[in-house]
Amino acid sequence: MEHGNRSRRFDLLDTVSIPIRATRLADQIAAGLRGWIVNEAAPGDFLPSERDLIDRFHASRPTVREAMRILEAEGLIEIKRGVNGGAVVRKPDIYGLATAVGTFLQRIGVTLQEVFNLRLLLEPEAARRAALSPERGEVARVLGAVLDAEQQAVQEPEPAGVSRRVVEFHNAVLALANDRALATFGELLETVVVQQNARSLSGADDPHRWSADAHAAHRRIAAAIKRGDADAAARLTRKHLEAAAQMIIGEEIDLTVDVVSGIVASDINPDGRRAPSTVS
Repeated sequence: MEHGNRSRRFDLLDTVSIPIRATRLADQIAAGLRGWIVNEAAPGDFLPSERDLIDRFHASRPTVREAMRILEAEGLIEIKRGVNGGAVVRKPDIYGLATAVGTFLQRIGVTLQEVFNLRLLLEPEAARRAALSPERGEVARVLGAVLDAEQQAVQEPEPAGVSRRVVEFHNAVLALANDRALATFGELLETVVVQQNARSLSGADDPHRWSADAHAAHRRIAAAIKRGDADAAARLTRKHLEAAAQMIIGEEIDLTVDVVSGIVASDINPDGRRAPSTVS
């Protein structure tokens, strides 16, 4: 089990300095295209062709392709193959970003309790703001649709499906707070713990009972939001999150974020290839 504690070698003080890197031409090309993507482009727009970029930046083909790889790794573009292919602007992807954030949190040994502590700062405030929204009809419509889908999932035997629907309710409340920054960071945290939700439901003594209880808690939160009771919405959200943390974490207060598992160092050969499995 030694590999499970290796992330402890990372200290928060190791992350405070901003590294200074030499700027390559590929980085400059990526920076210029990144600005256009963020400020002007729409999902589905094509970037200039490779030939155009070579001419525009007086760069070699390998340099332009390296710039494309940088943007692709950042989730800003995807490369379509074929006659009508090329580099295409992607829609913002919260799930890809959450994987990167979750991996970072796992590497520095962040505990699930710490993640829940941050959720306890964000989500009750989101519920409070949603309850104060002047768009009462839209708030009721969104919450009703999400709860109906969740109720249907609760009847199914697949824990992962229930976990996704449970998370959708929280994300809906975050979105209804009408604060993009709050909603984005809250949804990042939700997505980071969704795998733990699914595993906890799989291992629970009575996953159906747990999911039914979560659904009932969501209905109480939604009712408070719909009637405009901001204090009750925040209080019920906090109570629900504390119960969820207890179910997922229990007495394992040192349980860390786990978005990457299944392969450990002993499974990988020195040349980086996965070692043959001994399990059929």
